[in-house]
Amino acid sequence: STTSHNCAHSEDVHLMCGMEEDCEEGFQFDGSICTDVDECVEDPCGNGGCVNTAGSYTCDCHEGSYFNGETCVDVDECAELNPCGNGDCVNTEGSYTCNCDAGYEFAEGTCIDVDECRQDVCRETERCTNIEGGFTCECLDTFIFDTAREECVCADGYQNQDGVCVDVNECLNDPCNAGEICLNLEGSHACECPEGAERTEDGECITYRSCRVRVKKSNINAASGTSAVVTLAGEKKKTFKKFATITWTKDGERWNPRSSGAKPKFNGFTIRSFDAGDAGVYVATVIINKKNQLYKCSTTVNMALLDVESSAEVSIANIEDLSETQRTGRNLVIKCSLTTQNVRLENPRSADNVNWYRVNEDGAAVQLANGDGYKVTRGKGSVYLLTIKNPSVEDSGTYRCEFHQQDASDSVDVTVNVS
Repeated sequence: STTSHNCAHSEDVHLMCGMEEDCEEGFQFDGSICTDVDECVEDPCGNGGCVNTAGSYTCDCHEGSYFNGETCVDVDECAELNPCGNGDCVNTEGSYTCNCDAGYEFAEGTCIDVDECRQDVCRETERCTNIEGGFTCECLDTFIFDTAREECVCADGYQNQDGVCVDVNECLNDPCNAGEICLNLEGSHACECPEGAERTEDGECITYRSCRVRVKKSNINAASGTSAVVTLAGEKKKTFKKFATITWTKDGERWNPRSSGAKPKFNGFTIRSFDAGDAGVYVATVIINKKNQLYKCSTTVNMALLDVESSAEVSIANIEDLSETQRTGRNLVIKCSLTTQNVRLENPRSADNVNWYRVNEDGAAVQLANGDGYKVTRGKGSVYLLTIKNPSVEDSGTYRCEFHQQDASDSVDVTVNVS
């Protein structure tokens, strides 16, 4: 017969009411009860310590290994990331090492740069500079590299004295021209003009006397489109014409009146149709060569654009004639007069400074051009002409003259009747 028991179990002992095959995994039947199997006896962890648990075990793996559920497995640090940087990673049991590139060494878990300059790799005449993965040797100050000798030698202006490059005083050999002063510099020298003298474009040192040239107006404010006149005074006209050479700068840059669109004069210049681009600080340098004496002086004029708004006005010059009925077959001319203020026309002679339109009954405007029975021209002064060739009754209607440039605009309509 079978005897029935009420069985219980604790954390490490299971009491079963049956046979051996009734024990759970990790337990064994000792004839009366199921007891825990100590798996650690067989040392399953390898690279780590075994910890027995009720019905199982776990592994306390050493650094560089991890527990995969059965044993301690090596961590491949090289597969997870590249800790070496400038080198190749080599996995080892529980760790890794690095085969570093040239110029690097394995330290602190990676390949770090080797400071070769600590090893005195350069010569005494060279300066060592450590760079990533290497180093450079450069000549010290006052030395240059001689490619033929493949070594650093004293640079020009220096001489070797007991292994040290020292400055050569070139002024002892009197290298400058007559009238110049020699200044010895570190590794070189300079030839300068004496105090009160100036060097010309030819390189000659010249001592000038002062002159009395000045501008008549030192501040000129000009409206857009008007003329601005700069005149030099202080010397006779004959002196300016025969003995004087005048050069100009504008805002510190060399400036030529003729090539810049101004009209040069023997004692100044005129800017016609002044605009914002002409504003600036103009400096005249005047050199007078008279009776074997040289004179030099400079004078300044400030030119500014008056802040005046641009405006335009158009009107029909022959409005009275057009108010009468025009005959068919006879050319019809509409005259548009233009008046502007502070507007600089790119081409004052162009017929395209105004636009012509025919205004339909619905108010739509169609631009007119040469051809198709129309001729657009410019008349005398600031009068612009639209000629309707051989007009017919169909040419009756409203025509528009329009100006629109540089923020100035105006238009005027006129209605003509042809029959």
